[in-house]
Amino acid sequence: MCRTFQNVQPTSDLSKFEGLALEDAIDLLKAYMFQRHQAKFLSDGVRVYFNAATSEVFLFDNHAKMAKMKHGELRQWAMCLSCGVKGFVEGEEQRFVNDTTCAACASKEEAPQSVRASKRLLTNLQRKA
Repeated sequence: MCRTFQNVQPTSDLSKFEGLALEDAIDLLKAYMFQRHQAKFLSDGVRVYFNAATSEVFLFDNHAKMAKMKHGELRQWAMCLSCGVKGFVEGEEQRFVNDTTCAACASKEEAPQSVRASKRLLTNLQRKA
């Protein structure tokens, strides 16, 4: 169920992207170029990030919204800031109550704590940029 979440700092420094991560970043940026009007969950300040610990490449905006590719389309990606579970917001099963809290953790604690954690994550990523 919920596990301890270790915060690993993603980077937007392209010199730290590994080979396949650069290709994934190119695919994400191309998708963003063509699908930016359909991806209404992303707003201003969109940047591409790489998490070396998980080899994930994703887009991140100034409002702590994330996007990843799914079957060639840009989709909203979420990560529970309490337990670290990750997944797409849209889907067959409702795993997330919002983009920072999974359904399992939401039933255990109140959402305001997740909002504070989301602001901390956004501040940390902005410092790294």
